[in-house]
Amino acid sequence: MTKIVEINVRQTEMDRRRAMTDSCHRLKNDRVPVHIFCDSPFYCRLAGITIEEIYRSPEAMLRAQIFGWKEILEQIDCDVPEIPVGLDLGSCLTASAYGCEIAYQPGSVPGFHSWFKDEKDLPRLESVDMLKGGMRAQLLDYWQTWRGELNDKYLLCFNGGMPFRPTDNVKLPDFSEGPFTIACMICGMDTFCMICLDNPSFAHRVLDVITEKEIERLRHDFALQYGVPVSEIRPGSGKFTIGLADD
Repeated sequence: MTKIVEINVRQTEMDRRRAMTDSCHRLKNDRVPVHIFCDSPFYCRLAGITIEEIYRSPEAMLRAQIFGWKEILEQIDCDVPEIPVGLDLGSCLTASAYGCEIAYQPGSVPGFHSWFKDEKDLPRLESVDMLKGGMRAQLLDYWQTWRGELNDKYLLCFNGGMPFRPTDNVKLPDFSEGPFTIACMICGMDTFCMICLDNPSFAHRVLDVITEKEIERLRHDFALQYGVPVSEIRPGSGKFTIGLADD
């Protein structure tokens, strides 16, 4: 059964916010739009859903974002132009894909344990399967569930507007944490900083391996998301707004 969630903000106000955001991208605003960022502990608390639940259930994650952001938009005067529904498994998604053990902790987002120490660990890093490792299977399951059985379960509606599906345009992560950040995840920040100091050529090798794996993952996910190779998705095409560099 479809549930319509009414959000007590006028559709005309949301249209104004969207127009302001679009004009800001063209540097035509008289002020900077005020957008709000909040992650899972905050919107889960507003929605009355535990963090543990969103890591067990794709529907719990969707409900937490819908009802958490409903509260934010209704209570806080800002310029956020939409309910930003998206797959949110945190930084442990990337860490787990690179072989880090996930550490679940009550009432908080999961953490992870670093494992990479020195040159002897490089073969393990090179053999990491970024497409299947860690929480990747869970990410793909959530994405498919949101686009499938949950796509018609929740409709959102601003005052005076038409109902819409919040999951229609849900995307796989189309960004990278960045090679240095990922190296700090798998090594620990202090360990990788010491590698950079003591053995910079080896640090470059670690970053090269991570960079290649990130490009492989992005190419795979873009093709899965859009149904065409990333080489056919041009900047400004409406599907993908930035370029993917091989270097």
